[in-house]
Amino acid sequence: MKIKTIIILIVLISINLSSQVYAHKSLPEFVHSSAFSNKSNNEIEIFDVKNEKVIKRIPNNKKIINEASNVLENLEFYGRIHLNIKEGYMIKIPINKIIINKWVNCKIREVIVILEPNQIPIVLLMNQNDKPYLFTTKYHLKYITELTKLVKG
Repeated sequence: MKIKTIIILIVLISINLSSQVYAHKSLPEFVHSSAFSNKSNNEIEIFDVKNEKVIKRIPNNKKIINEASNVLENLEFYGRIHLNIKEGYMIKIPINKIIINKWVNCKIREVIVILEPNQIPIVLLMNQNDKPYLFTTKYHLKYITELTKLVKG
C-alpha cells in the first residue's frame, strides 16, 4: 500500500466531515509530512505529531499484535468531527486480521493508534484495499502506550 493513497483517502474523509480550515496542520498533513514509511511490513513505527516525523521503529511482536487484536474487538463509533491533532503520537502496527462487526467486514492490514494527551485513543484501520475506518476504543492500551515511553527521554 502506498502512503499517498492513505493520505488521499484521509483527506477525502476530512473534506467530507468538515470544510473548516485549521490554523494548525490536520491529521492528513501529519501523515503526509514525514509520513510513515513502507520499509517493512513487520515494523511498528512511532510518529511524533508535534515534530512531524517517525521517531522510532521497532520490530513487531506478539504482545503488540495481541493488544491490537483486542483493540479490534473493542471498537466504538468515532463521533468527533475534527481531527485537529497538535501533539501526541501515532503508532502504526502492521496486522493481518479479518474483522467483522456492525461497521466493518474485511481484512485489516494496519492499525494506527492515535494517542493525544487527555483524549480517548483514536484507532485508524486500513483494509487491504486502502480504505480507512476511524474508531475509538476504551480498551486499556497497556503495551501500545508503553511504546511511547521508549521515545520519551
